[in-house]
Amino acid sequence: EHMSIEPVQRDIAQAPLDLSSGGGDHDVLWHGWSQPESRGCWTDGKAAVLRWRAMRDIASGSVLRVEVACAAPGAEDIRTRLVVNRRWTGAFSCSPLNGNLTLAISLPENVPALAEMTVSFKIENPRRPRAVNAKDDRRLGLWVQRVSIAGPGSQSSLGSLPADGSTGEPAARR
Repeated sequence: EHMSIEPVQRDIAQAPLDLSSGGGDHDVLWHGWSQPESRGCWTDGKAAVLRWRAMRDIASGSVLRVEVACAAPGAEDIRTRLVVNRRWTGAFSCSPLNGNLTLAISLPENVPALAEMTVSFKIENPRRPRAVNAKDDRRLGLWVQRVSIAGPGSQSSLGSLPADGSTGEPAARR
């Protein structure tokens, strides 16, 4: 497995990160990820991190969007907190019954070009898929497909949470 110390440069406003097995963005998968699959990459464990360098300025008020194919199957919702650049957070509750969720976090400050971007997924209750495959020891949370940034005032900010996470309301939407 290739792991660079220096984060790769990406312009995710122009081209979303594609975490599927056919995508070209596996070098942003820092730690806490399973092997990429056709529809995306599973978080594995209680923490998963994406890391890259922004190729251009990201305006204040932009929205980071995480497209999730589904949450790990089980009786309860997968509870996760997204933390962007160790500063901006949102809490989400993702039902395993709903597919194609979008988690959105507003970025209240400008991020300068070449700044490092980190998106941490803190999964409160990952699950082992042993019921399906006895040999599978992963602890699955969310099956993440794509990560993108939409500029300020775009329609994609629907369902976003204040970046301080001040509301406990789920901000996942179909």
